[in-house]
Amino acid sequence: MASGEEPVVRVRSSERRGYDLPSMERLLERCDKNIAVFQEAIAKEERLKEEYSGIVRVLKEKAAAEALAAAVPASPHAPGLPRL
Repeated sequence: MASGEEPVVRVRSSERRGYDLPSMERLLERCDKNIAVFQEAIAKEERLKEEYSGIVRVLKEKAAAEALAAAVPASPHAPGLPRL
């Protein structure tokens, strides 16, 4: 810097836009609240996913049992039963 020149002062974009500390702190609080809402929604979806996975598992087991029963014809002479 040459003698007699004033130093260059850089102004942050936030200062040019007129943001003030209290409003920025309120915005941060708002972000925290929004994050909490999303976290709660995600937790709810994870619980639903777990519940749906259990239902799918039961339905698959039922379908497999029905398919097995359909593939094996019922015998009137099942072991342990007296013959008619």
